Amino acid sequence: MLTRITGPDLYYWTDMKKFKHIDWRQLFSRHKTFWTVAAHGAGIVLLALLLTRFTIYNISSLSVFAPLDKEVDFKMSDLYNMVADSKAVHQFSPDILIVAIDGCSRRRTLEVINQVAACQPRAIGLDVYFPYPEEDNSYLLHTLSRTPNLVCSEYAVPEPDGIHYYRQQNLSFYDSLMQPAHSGFINLNVRDAQHVVRSFRPFVTSSANDTSFSMACEIARLVAPDKAQALLDRHEKEVTIDFTTYDFLVITADELNDCPAEWLNGRVVLIGDAQFLSDAHLTPLHGMKAGVMIHAFELQTILSGTYIDTTSAGLNWSIAVLLCVLYVSMLLLSKYKMANYGSLVLRVGQFALMYLLICIGCALYRSAHVYADFAPAILMIGLGSIAFDLWFGTYALACMLIEKLKKK
Repeated sequence: MLTRITGPDLYYWTDMKKFKHIDWRQLFSRHKTFWTVAAHGAGIVLLALLLTRFTIYNISSLSVFAPLDKEVDFKMSDLYNMVADSKAVHQFSPDILIVAIDGCSRRRTLEVINQVAACQPRAIGLDVYFPYPEEDNSYLLHTLSRTPNLVCSEYAVPEPDGIHYYRQQNLSFYDSLMQPAHSGFINLNVRDAQHVVRSFRPFVTSSANDTSFSMACEIARLVAPDKAQALLDRHEKEVTIDFTTYDFLVITADELNDCPAEWLNGRVVLIGDAQFLSDAHLTPLHGMKAGVMIHAFELQTILSGTYIDTTSAGLNWSIAVLLCVLYVSMLLLSKYKMANYGSLVLRVGQFALMYLLICIGCALYRSAHVYADFAPAILMIGLGSIAFDLWFGTYALACMLIEKLKKK
């Protein structure tokens, strides 16, 4: 193979016979400028990587894109979700329907359960907790214990070790033998009201090794055991919720009387407060969502199998370093070859790279359900300019000091 090294008349044969006769010192001296520029580039990239360790502002939060209600907790995946949610056409879920019972009394809630059960849904998920007894508790017990395929709510309460959870059952004022056949915990996987719900826990275990399933997982075990098993086979303690594939039809308790039975027949019907947002939480989407709506997204993720796969941190940082090398190469090119208009090319290239990353990330998230965290890459591109100025500023200062020392 013939490889051109430099100049119109200088060629080297890289076969095994000629390879050992190359004078590498002469070759380096002939390409001194190239190796010097390469050394500068490597130093700038390493400095940018080092600066990421000392960056006070957490660019991974991308707060510059955050709505006011999410300033405390905003991530790259939230940006992807908001972009995907801004699509012109939204598709309603064929599997799940929500009945809003905001403002309904306990008696009215039980009537709604009976109305829904009469339409023969696949299952009913009741996102309502009954912590204390009231008059006519026999009607409550009769409704909840006799309704087929009803999944009641419960809470998973942390044990003192902070790792295990015990079950705090609904209707705790009744004997345990009178509990409904199916129940699932309704705890959301979020630290507090200022943080965003992005994932859910399919199950938790107690110190006695008892397993409690979330409401979404328990309903899936009831109506689609194969889908529930596929979820458990992923062996993930936390599963990212797919918020973008489907929306959900919501009807009120009053509208239920005029609702065609076929809307409910064969669907999973979730019942809970869904309109007045008395149980509202932050999600990656615009605005707040009711707890029953979030449970619907969790269940739809299981039934559709649209799990979000996350790229590894190693891959994210490898991409970040490679793009930083590309950007620093642009910086060096502008310094040595485009002195007149290099700054314009530099800034356009910087914003083009960042915009391209966001577009690719949104496309991967929406089409392939892959969450590629390009926050490190954006951070490295941003710090590349700072590292470039620091590097050559320090280099010029060092050269000046060396010259002064030589004169002395």
